[in-house]
Amino acid sequence: MVMKTYFILLLFALFVCEITSGQSLGTPNTPPAPIGPTITCQGGASSYSVLATPKCDVYDWLLSPAAAGTVSGNGAIPTAIVNWNTAYSGAATLSVRGWNADKNYGNYSPTLSITVNPSTSIVTNPLSKNVCEGNPVTFTVVATGLNLTYQWYKDGAAIVGAIASIYSISNVQLTDAARYTVIVTGLCFSKTSTDAVLVVNQNTEITLQPSNKTVCQGASISLSSSASGAGVISYQWRKGGVAIAGATSQTLTINNIPLSGAGNYTMDATSVCGTATSNVAIVTVNPLPLVSFSALASVCDNIPDFVLTQGVPSGGVYSGVGVTPPSTYSPYSATAGTHTLSYTYTDVNGCTNSAIQTHTVKTSPSKPTITAGGTTSLCIGQTVTLSTAASTSYAWSNGATTQSTTVNTS
Repeated sequence: MVMKTYFILLLFALFVCEITSGQSLGTPNTPPAPIGPTITCQGGASSYSVLATPKCDVYDWLLSPAAAGTVSGNGAIPTAIVNWNTAYSGAATLSVRGWNADKNYGNYSPTLSITVNPSTSIVTNPLSKNVCEGNPVTFTVVATGLNLTYQWYKDGAAIVGAIASIYSISNVQLTDAARYTVIVTGLCFSKTSTDAVLVVNQNTEITLQPSNKTVCQGASISLSSSASGAGVISYQWRKGGVAIAGATSQTLTINNIPLSGAGNYTMDATSVCGTATSNVAIVTVNPLPLVSFSALASVCDNIPDFVLTQGVPSGGVYSGVGVTPPSTYSPYSATAGTHTLSYTYTDVNGCTNSAIQTHTVKTSPSKPTITAGGTTSLCIGQTVTLSTAASTSYAWSNGATTQSTTVNTS
């Protein structure tokens, strides 16, 4: 509506100038004060106009100070656009004068006082953060301008209640990882910050707990544990709270464990977000039973089978050449020679120990031949000498132990 009025007035002014052509135009009349916004924004653009003024062909606009901006529109149409300088804020004035074909300049109009408010500007953007789960984090924006308000966003969605220049999370969770921005709105425009990326690292957590172990002395054991966390995870096993040298993997293996290996074992897992300690794994080491196997006397290979009873404690199992478990021994099956026999005993804890013993089986002698030194048909009072082949020992039925023996009929 205003532009239409300006257009009609311009036509009227041109008409006045036309009907007076050929005559001296004289000095242009002084225009009234410009019309337009008296409050504007740094870096913006404002439109101004003035009522058409008699005896003017061109309108000459004056902005003061010149640093406030630039004016476009000096010409026959009584309007102007002021592009306000992005570096200027404060007071400014705008006036206009006319001149005509006779090159006569009129006086400047009364000034229009204008306040150029500073534009909203972000001086310091929020910084990206890399934190561990459970820690606090704070984002801060520094902005200039008038009547500033703030709204923070997480991955583009407005965060309810986050309307200050500082946004804090007191206990960061993995789900808080996102891109954060803030829109700062002032009297002059809105500005959006750059993204602040929040990286949330998982705290170190034990994902596999080691198990209790009960073993026998001399056995091998393995304890295993694992953890999750950010970055590289290092491991350290401990016994009774004391670090075990070289035990820096997820699995702890102890071969030929001694009785002193019994105790409480834990594993520490360490990452960039702290150290987590496993549950205690109790290792119990039971001693081996004390087992003995007393010596056996040598026997001949022709004696009957017999039961072995030399092992202590009783209740174990014998093994070896000629042995039928658990304890029957056959010298004949063993055959002549020296043999190693073993006695194995397992206690109530399942711990097993053994003892060994050597045993000699002799070849039984062949049946001896007896030679009589005379008739063997004797009368009362008569004797006869009986002899056998030479040997290492002798055992006559009458108790004699020599190669020969004398017998009678009594």
